[in-house]
Amino acid sequence: MDELDSYEFVHQFVNAVTTTSKVNHFIIHARKAYLKGLSPSENRNVPPLKYDYVYRLQSDFPHINFTLNGGIRTID
Repeated sequence: MDELDSYEFVHQFVNAVTTTSKVNHFIIHARKAYLKGLSPSENRNVPPLKYDYVYRLQSDFPHINFTLNGGIRTID
């Protein structure tokens, strides 16, 4: 399961959920958690943040609300 982190996978997931349900808000954690090979502490720092995924999702699904979660240190 650690390899399922491409933008295409996330896009397909959001599309499947929103076309088969009434979900209209996703809270997206911008950092991948690896199930094998990293400790919980390492998972909070090692994997790169992928804010661009959240920005692309908002662009591709303008009718859906997305909240970015993960690694935010300032309001800017």
